[in-house]
Amino acid sequence: MANDPAAPSASGVRTLVRGLKLLDLVAQSPAGASVTDLAAAADLDKGTTSRLLTTLRTLGYVRQRPGDRQYLLSGRILGLALAYQAQLDLREVARPHLVRLRDRTHETVHLAVVEGDEVIYVDQLEPDRSVRIRSSVGRAMPLHRTAMGRAIVAALAPEERRRTLADLAGRPDVDEAELREAVAGAVRRGWATIDRHDDVTRVGAAVVDAVGRPVGAITVSGPSYRMAERMTEWAEECVRTAREIGRDLGAGA
Repeated sequence: MANDPAAPSASGVRTLVRGLKLLDLVAQSPAGASVTDLAAAADLDKGTTSRLLTTLRTLGYVRQRPGDRQYLLSGRILGLALAYQAQLDLREVARPHLVRLRDRTHETVHLAVVEGDEVIYVDQLEPDRSVRIRSSVGRAMPLHRTAMGRAIVAALAPEERRRTLADLAGRPDVDEAELREAVAGAVRRGWATIDRHDDVTRVGAAVVDAVGRPVGAITVSGPSYRMAERMTEWAEECVRTAREIGRDLGAGA
């Protein structure tokens, strides 16, 4: 399909494929690899190879060893690997903690992972109460539309947080001032909330991995008339639970 932007012939995709191939070749060379060796292995000319490696180095995925200028993987790859492992393990690790959180609060608890600029709901536990909050596991929501997403943004490193907020601020459904104020509050408190004008109160806290990067979040959600008096208490329980999950993720890494 000539107009398919994902077609292999598209120049952007071709560049991406070449870059990933070079990254894979660097990974296969634990002692280091030169531009000449990588160009030959990737069947590319040295100029193209050098430009792609420069981009990968700028992005933090490869580094050059001082002295011989050989290319090696950078520490960012470890961060990606840990984040991937954390997402694989997150639901299993989090489940017993979520059970305890639900039983302490007697409200609905959710677990979500972060995927780009969205959160994906991966688990939900409901209390044995006639009035409770439900959401579909597998549902995707923009970061700015959920307490979990706002908690994740607040847990990002400052520069990445600024970039993420700038990206989100460009959306037509975003009240930039409100979002920035909400995230700033979440940074101070360690937990986030959101008013969606639906008589439901939600408090969320981010789960961070072994390198301090948010990989997901949890919430306690309930009818506002029940949550009003104990919102801060349940928010602190949420933060404590998120930290426990993060510790267990790190222990299993």
